[in-house]
Amino acid sequence: GSLGGFYAENGLTYDLTDYARENKWEEKFTQTSMDLCTLDGKLSGYPTSYNVLGVYYRKDIFEQNGIEVPTTFEDFEAACAKLKENG
Repeated sequence: GSLGGFYAENGLTYDLTDYARENKWEEKFTQTSMDLCTLDGKLSGYPTSYNVLGVYYRKDIFEQNGIEVPTTFEDFEAACAKLKENG
């Protein structure tokens, strides 16, 4: 996240990738939660919690603006930008 990212980006964390593999973290955590702790292919954190958020949207507005339902956060940001751009 934004708080822990500083440490990973500046080389101030351990690479936990091998340790996680040896201790079968993939059996204990979802891949998505592991991805949130990974930067540049290195696991730099321990996934202690995972939050899921839902978003409601108006299908008619998405259709009017030619926007597909986002499946990634990047898609969501692009949809928001297009909606803002179109007023």
